[in-house]
Amino acid sequence: MRFAAPALFVAMSLATSVAAADKGGDAKERCATAFERAQIEQRQGRLRSASELMRVCVAAECPAVLRADCDAGAKELDALTPSIVVRVTAATGDVVGATASLDDGPFAPLDGRATTLDPGPHRVRIRAEGFDDVERAIVVEERIKGRVVEVRLAKTVAPASPPPPRVLPQALRPAAHDGQASTGTKIAAATLGGVGVLSLGGFVALGLGASADYRRLERECAGACTKADTDAVRDRMQVADVALVVGGAFLVGSALVYLFGPRAAASEAAHHASRESSRQVISAHVPRRIGGPQ
Repeated sequence: MRFAAPALFVAMSLATSVAAADKGGDAKERCATAFERAQIEQRQGRLRSASELMRVCVAAECPAVLRADCDAGAKELDALTPSIVVRVTAATGDVVGATASLDDGPFAPLDGRATTLDPGPHRVRIRAEGFDDVERAIVVEERIKGRVVEVRLAKTVAPASPPPPRVLPQALRPAAHDGQASTGTKIAAATLGGVGVLSLGGFVALGLGASADYRRLERECAGACTKADTDAVRDRMQVADVALVVGGAFLVGSALVYLFGPRAAASEAAHHASRESSRQVISAHVPRRIGGPQ
């Protein structure tokens, strides 16, 4: 590649100004001016600019003696002027299609050819599609030809996307907005809670009554109670147990409705009540002996 570096534009401008000075005038003066400026550029380290000026004073219209000096100066500058070859690689090998910029100049494709530049510090910026840009600072020495400047690129990493939000099943989504239950949900929860409290109240009343009858039969019958008396006490105890289960199920349902909405709560409460009711129905067939029937 050929870097379009700022120093090259300076050299071309100087050469053009010398060639245009006193156009049609004394050729010897023009050639001498180019030679003098070339020496100044060389002393200041601008070797490429000096080379351009030396090419002006080797023209055929310049005096033979001056042409000889300019030719010798051009050869010396050619030997002094360094060059580099930029090689761009990645983890998979050479990167094809990369471009480079020297000292903030325009980007140009890299083709593997050497590029001349003035000795001293320079900055090389590499760009390639799909890779992060890389900038290298180098110091180029006189007379070093074809120095390989290897630049390793890394793949551009796209920013990690956040994980998708976790979506709860509809049955478990809170029915409340802004942390508060809606009016309908509150009413449903209160209704279920009221039924649960009433059922628990029935359990307490029935349980206390059945316990009192049980103690009365033990005192009065003393092992000679009739079957009708014991069955009545047992039935009241079983009804009390059912009231306890139903009351607990409704209270659980009330809490679920308030937290998650009616559908999830109804399903859970129905399952719980059905399971416990079945257990109570089964236990109803196991008689409780109170003093023994007659």
